[in-house]
Amino acid sequence: IRGPVSQEVLERSVRAIASRHEILRTLFGSERGEGFAEIFSEVTVTIERQDFQEVDHTERAAQVRHFLRTERTRPFDLRKGPLFRVTLLALEPNVHILALTFHRLAADGWSLRIFWKELTLLWEAGGDAQHARLPTLTVQYADYADWQKASLGHGLREVNRAYWTRQLSDTKPPAELPIDRQRLRTRMFEGGVRFRPLSPRLVTDLDRFCQQHSVTPFMVLYAVFAVWLHRYTQESDVV
Repeated sequence: IRGPVSQEVLERSVRAIASRHEILRTLFGSERGEGFAEIFSEVTVTIERQDFQEVDHTERAAQVRHFLRTERTRPFDLRKGPLFRVTLLALEPNVHILALTFHRLAADGWSLRIFWKELTLLWEAGGDAQHARLPTLTVQYADYADWQKASLGHGLREVNRAYWTRQLSDTKPPAELPIDRQRLRTRMFEGGVRFRPLSPRLVTDLDRFCQQHSVTPFMVLYAVFAVWLHRYTQESDVV
C-alpha cells in the first residue's frame, strides 16, 4: 500500500466486513464426538502492526519474508477465534504491506476476492458501511452449507463416493517431472509462490476468449497448466 494508512479506518473496515459475513464470526468445536459451529453477533478485530522502518534496507526484505512465513504457520484456536488475522507491516512512512491470514474454515481463494473488494469500498468510504457501495447479501455461508447437506441427504453422497472410488481405483504414482533436484523422501508439503504478471493485451485476449466460450480465466489457465504437465510427463492422467 503506497500512501498514508489510517489503522483506525482499516479496523473499522474489517469490522464492517466481519459484521456482514457470518462465517467470519463463526467458531467451531466438538462435543461428544460431534462437530458444531456457533455464530456470534460480533467478533473482536484488532489490526496487528509490525514496524520495519528502522531495519536496514538490505535486511528489510529478508525480515519481512521471515515474518510472513512465521505468520502463516501460527495456529488458530477454533473455539476462541477469530479465524483470521490482519497485520499491517510498516516499511516506510507511506509504504505498507497488509497481510491477511485466514483459516481455511473461514475463507478460500474465491472468498478472499470478495474480502478485498469490500475492503477497498469500505476504505474509500472511511470505514463507514452506510456510505460504502456494498452489495446486499441475500445468503450467508451457512445457507449454502444447509443446501449442500440437504443435497447430500438425497443420495448424492453415495453417488459421489461411488464415482470417486471408480476414478481412483487405479491410482498412479506421482508423475516424474524433469526437475533439477531430487524429491525429498519425507514430503514437507511446503511450496513456494511465483508471480508472473501478464501483459494487458494478453489479459484482454484472455477475457475475450472466456466470454466467447462461457468459461472462467481459472478454467483456461488450469487447462494450459494441464497441457504443460502432459508435455513434460507424457502422461494424460497426472497425479
